[in-house]
This record gives sequence, C-alpha cells and structure tokens, in this order.
Amino acid sequence: MGYTATPVNTAFEKPSEVRAQQERQWREMYERQGGRVVKCSRRGSRTWWVIDDPSLTERGLTTLFIVVTLWKLYRTDVCRKEVTESMGPAELDCPLGFFELAPVQNERWRERVRQYHRDRRARQGALKTLRQRLTTGSTIRLKGGCNAGGESTLTVRSVARNVIAADSAGQLFRVKISQIERVDTPASCEGQSS
Repeated sequence: MGYTATPVNTAFEKPSEVRAQQERQWREMYERQGGRVVKCSRRGSRTWWVIDDPSLTERGLTTLFIVVTLWKLYRTDVCRKEVTESMGPAELDCPLGFFELAPVQNERWRERVRQYHRDRRARQGALKTLRQRLTTGSTIRLKGGCNAGGESTLTVRSVARNVIAADSAGQLFRVKISQIERVDTPASCEGQSS
C-alpha cells in the first residue's frame, strides 16, 4: 500500500495545517460510517489511533483496532499512509495505553513495542544518572565516533540543557548527554595517577 498525496499551496497553507485538516477529515469519515475515534496521539511524523468500527462485526472482525497514519512531506505534497496493527507496522512508538483499549491483533508486534518502551526508559534512566554525575571540572569521554576538534576527552565548563566542555586548547564545544560515554568527576580524577 502506497502513500496518498495531497498538494499543499505553500503560499497559503503550512504542511502542519494540511496534516491537521486531513486528520479531521479522517476522523469525520469514520464518524459518517458509524464508527468513532476512541483515542489518538501524535508522535513526530506519525498519528496513532484507536478506532471503533462497528461495520466490521458483519464480517466477524473485532470492532476496535489500532492504526498508525504515517506522514511525510514530499516536494509540495503532504503524503499519508495508514497501517493497521494486523499489518505489523514497523513503527514501535505506539502509546502503551492503546493496548488496553483494543484487542490483540498482532502479539509479536505488541511485544516489540513493549521492548521499545522498556529500552527507551532504560536509556533515559542511564542518561539521567550520567547527567547527575556531571559537574564543572568533570572530565568526560565521548563515545566512539564522536570527537570535538579531534579530541575525545574534554573538561566540563557548564551543565545546562547541553554540556559545554573544552578541549586541551580551551576551545569550547556543545555536547549532548547522549554523546558522553564516561564521566570522571574531579574527586575521582584526583586519586588516579598518570
């Protein structure tokens, strides 16, 4: 199944306005057919829906199901594609609360979504712990593939949303927490001999 494209008159419309308009039209289409949107959630370039479609009972199917609308901008078109849970979407950021609203249609996909959320929470916890260890004067080691001016070890100058750190020449760099492999606080550095 491919994408459906809607041209955007860029002189008058923003792609986000076209997306919102199409979401409203999609919702109204289900309501005209006697269905309803139970819940929806936007996640980046995706909109997750729990749909109740009573017309499916005539074919012996469950009336509640999860569907994701994938959005992308292509030149001057806003493109969308709907993928139901039974099709096994590649996207894994479906809100976990949606699982309580709709019966299982693809257990394997749901388990992958649960694993995605577990891994995400673990990454966020690790980054939070790393951020708590950062202080002015700490030495940080950047992950492989990340370097600042050719150096992978920097000294922290300030900690805010991003970390400001300096190389051995005093050149300042903005570093994301996710780029840091290890933090050595000043106290832990003192006990080490070179």
